[in-house]
Amino acid sequence: MKNISLILSVFLTLAACTPNKPTPEITLKSEPNLEPTKPAEPEMETVDYFSGKNGSLEGFTCPSIVVPGVGIGSIVLNMPKGNLLQSGLKIKQFKNSTEDFLVGPFLVTLANDKVVQIEAEPAFIQCLEYAGKPIPANSTIEQLQKIFPHCKKLESRRGGNVSACDKIEIRQGGLATNSPLISISSPQQ
Repeated sequence: MKNISLILSVFLTLAACTPNKPTPEITLKSEPNLEPTKPAEPEMETVDYFSGKNGSLEGFTCPSIVVPGVGIGSIVLNMPKGNLLQSGLKIKQFKNSTEDFLVGPFLVTLANDKVVQIEAEPAFIQCLEYAGKPIPANSTIEQLQKIFPHCKKLESRRGGNVSACDKIEIRQGGLATNSPLISISSPQQ
């Protein structure tokens, strides 16, 4: 008890002997901005759409599950652009486009800063799965039509051949090769 009172007595004596200094006045040169700030978007490499460049497998993990009407791997429909930037996947933006990106190995299209289309090329990714089964990397459109449910007859369209399946499309003409693409789009797309 004596130790506590001795310590308290020393503290009070020091406090009483310390001269009162006025608090320095701080002046602001401008009003503080109290608005929340958006973090700066990382600088992205840009590529030509028809350069034949695939996305990057950096940060990508296998297997990548294809879920018709939902997404492919870690990329899902309606995902905000900010989540793409935080996905750990390398992102490249196409020149002359504000909506099309290579996100890891996926071609992703945005509208209103949300994912509206995801495309994957089995020949490049090589570890896509659907319903617990691997999708062979060298699949043809005809083979993919047998893998996915309710695929319609192949249609010849401007830009390539397309087969519409249940909540998924299979298209001929990948970025790097002429191999098939698996495409999932938002209903409004």
